[in-house]
Amino acid sequence: MCVKSILILISIIGLLILALTVAYFFLKKSTKVETAGEKSQYITDAYFEVFKKAYEREGYNYKIKYVSVDLNKIKVIDKEILIPLLEEFCKDEGLQLLQYTNEELFDKGYGDETNLYLTETILIYLSDAVIKKNKVYICGGKFRDSLASFRADYMLYKEDGMWVVDVSNIRIS
Repeated sequence: MCVKSILILISIIGLLILALTVAYFFLKKSTKVETAGEKSQYITDAYFEVFKKAYEREGYNYKIKYVSVDLNKIKVIDKEILIPLLEEFCKDEGLQLLQYTNEELFDKGYGDETNLYLTETILIYLSDAVIKKNKVYICGGKFRDSLASFRADYMLYKEDGMWVVDVSNIRIS
């Protein structure tokens, strides 16, 4: 009876360890967003990640002084939370953040309208986010001129506390 009890106890402990291991794996795998505030911050952080990815995309940044961001299509977050993050990023890069659309940039003299070229400026534009099961889908891109621009679809989620960014449907001109 004593050996049987010990075997049962060992089996129960083994099952508990297995259950805890599986639970840890699934909890660690993705970040669960519960409250409206957490959701807003999660989406804001996702937008910031897409902004950085678009900025870092090779080319286009030669001799720029300004980064303009077009947030006109964003409705799911308070832009006033995102803008200070973008300003700090630009400041760290030695750039000034502007908040103009492509048309406004040309109207304000940041571009050569004849050649459709932004001088000393790039435009990063972001679309409204779609959220499904803690994954954020955002379309965004960067414009310098008609032959130096791209657009891509971004799918983001957190894994082990770090952002995973999958980029697809890249369109380059």
